[in-house]
Amino acid sequence: MQFEKVIKMGGQLSKRTDEHVDKIVDRLQLFIHNFDLNGPKDYWGYLDQRLCCRLEDIFRPTVTKLQTSLFRYYVVYGVQKTQELSQHQAQELQGQSEWRDWFILSFITCPRAEPVISPYFSHQWSDTFLVSLHNFLSVLFQCMHIILFWARL
Repeated sequence: MQFEKVIKMGGQLSKRTDEHVDKIVDRLQLFIHNFDLNGPKDYWGYLDQRLCCRLEDIFRPTVTKLQTSLFRYYVVYGVQKTQELSQHQAQELQGQSEWRDWFILSFITCPRAEPVISPYFSHQWSDTFLVSLHNFLSVLFQCMHIILFWARL
């Protein structure tokens, strides 16, 4: 009987989960498209504190990689705002090896020509990042619903 409840709930949860995930991804994109530097940072921090922290430690590298990709997406989308990003985040980001090469953006005229960062300026990379983020959040919400459902039984 409980198994049948889980199967029935699965279809309902899937639709609601997709709606939640779509809204989250849309909101993150809106922040970025509006050049809101604090929006994605604060919103990701909220998601990390409320959802990602409940994941097993094995998922921490994925969360970190998606967070890094989110900020790279911001930088790529708004190269003209790189100065602002560098000024506000320099202290925090300079110590992280995955950001070292990105500080050249302020000093080069054609970022697409730099081999280290050029892949991030392709539509393929941004599309792949957004699909990966969407899929990760979908799995995260599915896991949270299953955990909460079983806790109520």
